[in-house]
This record gives sequence, C-alpha cells and structure tokens, in this order.
Amino acid sequence: MLLLHQTSVREIAEYARSKSLFALQEQKDPKAPSANVRRNIGETFKRFDEQVQSMTDGEMDLKGVVGAGLVVAGTAQIVTGSAGAIPWFAAYWYAFHLFSKTTEGEKK
Repeated sequence: MLLLHQTSVREIAEYARSKSLFALQEQKDPKAPSANVRRNIGETFKRFDEQVQSMTDGEMDLKGVVGAGLVVAGTAQIVTGSAGAIPWFAAYWYAFHLFSKTTEGEKK
C-alpha cells in the first residue's frame, strides 16, 4: 500500500486503527532473537530438569547430569588418548563449574 500524505505516520496509524482499516506494526530486526524462542528454549530445559529430578527422586538435576557427562567425556578422552570436540581439561572445568554452582545452592 502506498500512502501519499502530509501528516505523521502516527496520525495515519491512529486514524486507520480507529476506523478498523488496518494496523501498523513495527518491523522486527531479523537479527534479534525472538523472546518467544528464548522462552521456549528455557521452558524446554526447565521441563528436562524437572524430569531428571523426578526420575532421581530429587537426588540429581539437569546440571548434575550434564556435569557427570562432561566428566565421563573427559575421562574417555584421557583413557583413549583421542582428541574430541571437548578436550578433557575443558570437560573437567565445566563439570567443576556446574558442580560448584549446584553446591552453592545447597549451602544457601
């Protein structure tokens, strides 16, 4: 739609909305992540965390599972002498970080 006008876009938008003609919306930045995508990802991980806690009767959460997996990945690389996507020292560092965060929560 092409509008030739001598007024502001805001006034056109208000007039069109008041007459139920159309509604203008700001164009979203295609590079900016959608809040809905972030919310959905967060909710998915929250559900995974709840499932892990339910299966382990609250003994372990998703961070604990990921931390244990990183320790296993690091140990496997040390034992086999192979280089993988995550070097053994990085796996241990991430595992330490996750476990320390978990124990901080228990202290509070």
